[in-house]
Amino acid sequence: MVPLRWGAVAALVLLVSISVVKASDPNGEVESMTYFVHCTDEVNIVAGPGKDGRDLTKLAFGSTLVFDNDVTVGPERDSKLVGRRQGMAVMDNFAGTNYYLLFTVIFEHHEKYQGSLQVQGTEIGSGAREITVVGGTGDFRGARGYSTFHLYTSDPYPIIQQDFVIYKSSFNYKPSADSSDM
Repeated sequence: MVPLRWGAVAALVLLVSISVVKASDPNGEVESMTYFVHCTDEVNIVAGPGKDGRDLTKLAFGSTLVFDNDVTVGPERDSKLVGRRQGMAVMDNFAGTNYYLLFTVIFEHHEKYQGSLQVQGTEIGSGAREITVVGGTGDFRGARGYSTFHLYTSDPYPIIQQDFVIYKSSFNYKPSADSSDM
């Protein structure tokens, strides 16, 4: 397994600053959250055909990356850790511009929530991108919504800002009774 270069990884990583805001939506009340993902632990496990798997600027169709990243409330490395983002990204088009993302955000140290959010979808293009929240566990059991994300910085490694909008009508929202211990 070969560690990834941070500059190229930034285009396919996501996540997460915790400002919890209540808003109104035609489908009902939503829970909005923002976090930052620190992209320091990624591995290219499958290189696309004919490409050098160590150079992420040359990834090809079928290249597969696996990641396990810190999720914090702010972009600073010493910001409060709220959990982990674990999953994978697969280059899913021959042009080499899109990744299919499948990952879980696990809230291990969150002051309000326990459980996880499952996210999947195709990352298309650059700039701000949007993918689907397809479910959850714990406080987010059955959650539905969407997530937008963009590269916050790539120096010294990629940090992704990820915003979540979760439709409260899609799950039984009750912060964990144990969350006061966090």
